[in-house]
Amino acid sequence: MQCCENSTLLLRPATGDWRQDLTALCHEFRALGHRHPGAFRMYEIFEDWITAEHRVHEAFRSTLRSAGFSRRVTVQATRMLVVYTEAFVVDEIGGWLGAEVREELEESLANGHFPVTSDLIEEIVAPDIEADFVFGLNVLLRGLEDELAAA
Repeated sequence: MQCCENSTLLLRPATGDWRQDLTALCHEFRALGHRHPGAFRMYEIFEDWITAEHRVHEAFRSTLRSAGFSRRVTVQATRMLVVYTEAFVVDEIGGWLGAEVREELEESLANGHFPVTSDLIEEIVAPDIEADFVFGLNVLLRGLEDELAAA
């Protein structure tokens, strides 16, 4: 990774530890979503943002290739990590992950057709957002470790 600040993402110097570098990239990408809540949507609809989007993908791809991932896995892993981070931030910013949805969720479960979800309502509406993000990211990175070991 190159260190350069632009209007989209702060790219820190590579540490040589691909897990650490990808973790930092995902956290910075998430922080971008918080600093500029409309940024992910801008990538989708405005061609002027294509260079910024390329920078994000290049940082992920460069880290993965340097770690020894195949061309195919590099593309797949980049897609997976970017989509995970974007979707998490969209839910996080939209308030879907918090107590503010409790009443609506309870109403939607009142018919009794979803007993497991009803039983888990306390955990659903009281997430530890940071721990949840790290949990998901760690699951993805462990899967990538397995891919690299199998290659």
